[in-house]
Amino acid sequence: MAASLLAGLEDLGIAARRTGTLRGFLRLRAGQILRFHQPTVAFLDPWSLALASRYLPLPRRSSTRPFILEWFGTTEAAIPASAALTPRDYLVPYRYPGLANRFLGFMLRSPSGAFFANASELTVEFERSLEKPRRFGVVWGKEPRYFGPGERALIRALATRAPMHLTVEWGDTEALSGDGIVNHGHLEPRVWRELLLGARFVLGLGDPILGPTALEALAAGAVLLNPSFTPSRLVDGNPGISFGSQHPVAAAIGPPHVLGVDLAEPDQVIRTVEALVRAGPASGRRCLPEGLADFTRDAYRSRLAAILSEVETSA
Repeated sequence: MAASLLAGLEDLGIAARRTGTLRGFLRLRAGQILRFHQPTVAFLDPWSLALASRYLPLPRRSSTRPFILEWFGTTEAAIPASAALTPRDYLVPYRYPGLANRFLGFMLRSPSGAFFANASELTVEFERSLEKPRRFGVVWGKEPRYFGPGERALIRALATRAPMHLTVEWGDTEALSGDGIVNHGHLEPRVWRELLLGARFVLGLGDPILGPTALEALAAGAVLLNPSFTPSRLVDGNPGISFGSQHPVAAAIGPPHVLGVDLAEPDQVIRTVEALVRAGPASGRRCLPEGLADFTRDAYRSRLAAILSEVETSA
């Protein structure tokens, strides 16, 4: 979210200072307290908020309006009492039903690495992507811990139907290998986007939940195989919010772009992949997946401007 935020602020002509260290954060806070500078808005992640509360609490009467960039959503009960924040001060990457957090989102990148400017540009690229040959699957998951015995057996079985591409740094863990399995290791972002452009489908393994890969895959013209959870899962440190699938936001888009799968039923996953391999990549998918245009530069800038206009109004 940080790269999109910096680009959005630049588009709005707003100067920003970024720090990624505790020392840098403390310097900024000290300058604020001593009135060397008085930023109008401060964007923090939950970890920075914790540091702010521990070392130099954000004063309740500060002229600086804090917003928290939070990935999974936050209920009112989960907000620290000392933070003096409301759920609307938490800016999230997706529209979460039932939560009062505000949707800020992020920007999807084109194959060149630039952010998609608008819905028209994204639509043109999506339609062009459907004309590309698509002969393999990509596994969503870059850490060895996502690959348990069941996941390994499933990927080996799928590799007999279509080549399966992985992007895992195995380290000391035994690498998953076999006929039809291609492991690229870590890929630079540009190469990763190129890989997605050749994928017939992207298979989730249940983690990471709500990662941006889901929308990146859809924008690249791949079908997302989205694992469901029974029962629903909770994310550590985020009580009160449950998830019924690896990417419930993408699940709402539905077929033919997003297909639900049950990893506990490997035969069902295999049948789904076999059907995709038989069908053409553009089958039933001539239109841009619903909601994807919300993740362009124009749409993001509009939402950010609306949020910041409230700060100006209340100043």
